[in-house]
Amino acid sequence: VDIRDVRGGDSSSGSSGGGRTEPSSYEMTFNDCNVLAGHYYRVILEEESGKIPEGLKPAQRAPAERAARESAQKGKDQWLDQCSGLVGTAYQRSWLTCAMKSSSVKGFTGCVTGESAETE
Repeated sequence: VDIRDVRGGDSSSGSSGGGRTEPSSYEMTFNDCNVLAGHYYRVILEEESGKIPEGLKPAQRAPAERAARESAQKGKDQWLDQCSGLVGTAYQRSWLTCAMKSSSVKGFTGCVTGESAETE
């Protein structure tokens, strides 16, 4: 996920009815980065774990599970590194909500870059 160029956005809420209960963009916090990183870790881990074939013997399964956890940790660390550059900048709240609802790496990436407002 590369979000270095995702800063700001329009100020419209995108909601119907004219009323707005919360702004569509707000200042990204380090806590946001941590929460998103935890979710991203779980999404990667689930995808990587799903690639491990059923029926593996424990001696084969253990290294595969370890590799899945390492991959998820690497993705989480990369996300935190990139996200820390956004702390204190304006960010679309809807993108954050979308990312937290995503259940795939592709969905998460689309949400945090603003390329997709949909979740799977």
